Amino acid sequence: MTPQRNTGERCSTRRDLLCPEHTTVLPFIIIEMRTTHHNYPRRSWGLAAVICFGVGYILWTCWVHQVTGVWVYPVLERITPLAQVAFFSVMTAVICVMYVLGEILNSYIWDQTHTEKVKGE
Repeated sequence: MTPQRNTGERCSTRRDLLCPEHTTVLPFIIIEMRTTHHNYPRRSWGLAAVICFGVGYILWTCWVHQVTGVWVYPVLERITPLAQVAFFSVMTAVICVMYVLGEILNSYIWDQTHTEKVKGE
């Protein structure tokens, strides 16, 4: 028995279900950012970890396509291999920017709060 490939219609239905799953965590991330101070490693180590995670995710995405014949992100089946490399590179850069923004935001929230407490004493 050979595995059947997903049709675009079934895949579209699943994508619609994934959107709320990915965005419902945002309020919890904001709450955590406001209630918990994170100690970040040196930026170079943090970015290295983020890039390693990104490369691992890209490899997993390619492995899933190799095994099932279906891309996890349907846009990848419509673009050329060179455009796929560009897509993965841009997404890796985006997660690096998000990491740095999170580090900056965490520092801003907690340094400002600390400054206000010191002034109030």
